[in-house]
Amino acid sequence: MSANENSEERKAAVEAVVRAGRWSLNAQQQLSRTFGCTTRTIREDKRRLIEGWRRDISDEHFDSVEFLQRLHGVIEIALKKGQVGPAVRALEIEAQVCGHREGIDGIRRPGGPGVDGAGSVRGPDTASRLRAALGGLGEE
Repeated sequence: MSANENSEERKAAVEAVVRAGRWSLNAQQQLSRTFGCTTRTIREDKRRLIEGWRRDISDEHFDSVEFLQRLHGVIEIALKKGQVGPAVRALEIEAQVCGHREGIDGIRRPGGPGVDGAGSVRGPDTASRLRAALGGLGEE
């Protein structure tokens, strides 16, 4: 396998990990061992990937349907893992994209259920309530 083929394969693997929401130090180390490179190279691949996505999302080329599908995938993965904070953040992003920002500000009441200033979710059984509100999204 040529160096260029290995590079393309490595970049594809990095993208797969990022899209699956599994980006972590362990994932970076595993990728670096698999492809015989440094974790810095893996992080650079991710940085370039994100920059490429940002370039692709311009006002002229923005595909809101595709973006919302990706966002819903992130929400579903987060809920399946019981990670309500990332799911709530993704919903906030969706609200911003769809122009519903004022509704999000209402869930940030100090001391009430919702999201605190650090992005932590509070309230009884938040994951179950969020799944129910999303019509079962994230359940198997």
